[in-house]
Amino acid sequence: MHAGSIKCDGPIDAAIGRRIRALRVAKGVSQSALAGRVGVAVQQIQKYEKGAIRIGVGRLIEIVAALRLPLNALLQQVEQASAACEDPVKQLSSGQAVRLAQAFAKLQPRCDRRARPQRALRTRVQSSSRAAASARRRR
Repeated sequence: MHAGSIKCDGPIDAAIGRRIRALRVAKGVSQSALAGRVGVAVQQIQKYEKGAIRIGVGRLIEIVAALRLPLNALLQQVEQASAACEDPVKQLSSGQAVRLAQAFAKLQPRCDRRARPQRALRTRVQSSSRAAASARRRR
């Protein structure tokens, strides 16, 4: 594991975290407001939402109570989401992944993007150098 990367406890933890985030955003609740209601640090909520740490059942109940939702609202669709996380082919075959790949394919390599302005600048510099040399010869 690389330094600075977040270890996900598992696909179900990640799916529950994504579901918490979606429900929180849908309710218009900020991470700091949710953290205050649950009694944890904002960083803890961030870790829950990223699936970086496992959430205990007691904490899940506190979170859904803070969001004023039934527990089944949180667990709804988690099984389907976790199954999709386990199969990378399913993730890559989604419409969003295909659009992302197509957009990525249209990007120019960094050297090509810089080459055009540099060539234009080099041409201008060469032209002005020639003009300056020609002016010196005339004197």
